[in-house]
Amino acid sequence: MTVYDLLTETVAIITGMLPMRDLRNLRLTCRWAENEVCIDFARRGYKSVHLPLHTKNLRHFSHVLKSPKIAAAIQTLRLGNHDKIGKAKIGITSTPAPDPAEEKIKLLDLFAMVPNLATVKLH
Repeated sequence: MTVYDLLTETVAIITGMLPMRDLRNLRLTCRWAENEVCIDFARRGYKSVHLPLHTKNLRHFSHVLKSPKIAAAIQTLRLGNHDKIGKAKIGITSTPAPDPAEEKIKLLDLFAMVPNLATVKLH
């Protein structure tokens, strides 16, 4: 018997005990693992996303949203500068945010890519 022979429920029990870092690494190993754990990974890691307003973060976030399972898991989006919310889950920079008016169109496009977005908080 191999891991591929395990029932989906068994895989869910095992992966439910893994820390997010290990779950992410498992998900990236092969297509089977991606299909088995992506929904749990998305629910646990992306239900609420902190996004500092910076061009690099917005680009990275739009790349993350290419996964429909991850995009569907996001319910709350917190926007603000890096200093107030600390290290962001998906943010990769600590440089000051540009003028929010310059990012307005990009933000609206990103909101449209998140089908279950219920709350947007500005910090």
